[in-house]
Amino acid sequence: MKVVKKPQFVKASGAPFSDEDVQLIGAELLKIAAANRVLDVRLLDKKIVFAAIEADPKHPLRRFYDWDVKSAARKHWINWTAKLIASVRIEWKIGKVRRGWVWQVRQRRVGCGAARSGSAGKIKG
Repeated sequence: MKVVKKPQFVKASGAPFSDEDVQLIGAELLKIAAANRVLDVRLLDKKIVFAAIEADPKHPLRRFYDWDVKSAARKHWINWTAKLIASVRIEWKIGKVRRGWVWQVRQRRVGCGAARSGSAGKIKG
């Protein structure tokens, strides 16, 4: 008979949680997955996970949420604004060459020069 060890969870790159928090989050996600007959935690629907956390006032993962509606809405709107900014690529046509800045989600300039052919969202001019 094979003995299954307790799983260890590893913090994803850039995750804003401590290693201890990641162990708690992973264990709770496994419980939610088992309760919903989902074999792989990565396949859990975010709405199902949130509903489980929201329904139980004593759920261990509730502490990771901002339950103040005004504050949470503001954070959401700021994140949405970052997506708006990141969704636009500005190009200028100078003669027969397009030049412009490419911006990443982190709003960091990553390059300047002739635009690649076939890129989406070209400015027609």
